[in-house]
Amino acid sequence: VTVLAALAVPLRPLASALCSPLAVQGPSTARHRPFRSSSALAPHPSLLARAAGKGFGGRRLVNKDQEAVRAGQAVDLYEKAISEGTASTPERRKVLFAKARKAMRDAGMRDTADYARICGNLGSTHLELGDHAIAAKLYREAHDAFSQELGADHPQCAGIVGNLARVKRLQGEMQEAERLLQRAMQIYATDLDTCNAEYLQVLQSLKSLYAEQGRQHDVEVLRREEIRVRGLASRLR
Repeated sequence: VTVLAALAVPLRPLASALCSPLAVQGPSTARHRPFRSSSALAPHPSLLARAAGKGFGGRRLVNKDQEAVRAGQAVDLYEKAISEGTASTPERRKVLFAKARKAMRDAGMRDTADYARICGNLGSTHLELGDHAIAAKLYREAHDAFSQELGADHPQCAGIVGNLARVKRLQGEMQEAERLLQRAMQIYATDLDTCNAEYLQVLQSLKSLYAEQGRQHDVEVLRREEIRVRGLASRLR
């Protein structure tokens, strides 16, 4: 099983898969690649635009100077947590991501992909610490923020959905884990040319769940689908 992740790119804020939590990356100009972890993240244009006093959709920040300071604090905290990576303890990363999350909330950026990436990374850190209920709450918060800015069918949403499925499986909620994995596959299936690796990763998690339940027919169905998509991927290379 693997833990799904949100893309890491300089924020500056996220990434993850269903087995061991992946780091969720920060705001990026590149497309979110769930399931893959990365240690490097870069400044996100949306975040920088807000720091300059320009809100999304042409909205002006209520207090652009104050909001810019808070957004900058969030970026610094996020990048510090990412740069320290596995060299620091999960507890240390939890504190930094939590502070970054608060700074983003104070800056009025709860509906942005930047905020979603921070929540995703914080959720994966809590998952690493065994705090399943808190991790699930943060993954839902990340999903809501991604949906607000990118739409519910965006691949970054699929990555978060996959991470949430991991939590549900660990909590013994197999039906919900299955539903979430199917949802993640559904999103990735709309763009297999780009997301075939992520699609296959979720497929493997779902196949593992079916095998654990003794559902051999469903395992065989997914095995055939895996062969089909691997063939597609090889032709694209």
